[in-house]
Amino acid sequence: TLDGRIAPAGRPRRGAGPDWITGPAARRLAHALRDISDAVLVGAGTVRADDPRLTTRLRGGRDPVRVVVAGRGLDLPARARILAPGGPPTWIVAPAGAAPERVAALRGRGVTVILEPARGRAIPFGAVVRALGKRGLTTVLVEGGATVAAQALAAGVVDRLVLFVAPLLLAGDGVPAVGPLGLRRVADAIRIEGLAVGRVGRDLVVEGRVQRR
Repeated sequence: TLDGRIAPAGRPRRGAGPDWITGPAARRLAHALRDISDAVLVGAGTVRADDPRLTTRLRGGRDPVRVVVAGRGLDLPARARILAPGGPPTWIVAPAGAAPERVAALRGRGVTVILEPARGRAIPFGAVVRALGKRGLTTVLVEGGATVAAQALAAGVVDRLVLFVAPLLLAGDGVPAVGPLGLRRVADAIRIEGLAVGRVGRDLVVEGRVQRR
């Protein structure tokens, strides 16, 4: 939204159907970005809240590897669409020491589970990116949600930002696009260079390079 929100805080229950913020043209462009990416990455919270397919719904489009960053409990719905048989590959990156029975169950369903050392409760995002790169995934589209977006930006691994902005306001009733970064001054803000702004249907698309900190 114009005020930086990605969903209502009291979003509909899982399975209630899509509650789109952006229009069809913006969503087609998002699918085009998936088409040119090796992987599309989200957090486990996005899987629980939205049950996304993370596929490319374009004629002749190529599906990326679907990557989920999860916690030790591997708390994903058993009927999540990304776990359904017959789809594109799904990889889950989780902390070493994740629940062994959950790891075995997911691998038994054909899911690739990558275990990496955690720092505190989470894997450093740089380690997530390196683990994917070692396995040949070098172009990763980070779609969110807010926690994963913040982790990626804080790790300094984001090259480009593509932001779709709808002419809507959710105000304090919305979920922010990016979680806390611990910034205390404007001078500490992440800066975007080479900014380009265009129209895509009823929405705006904002693109630029993320300045290295």
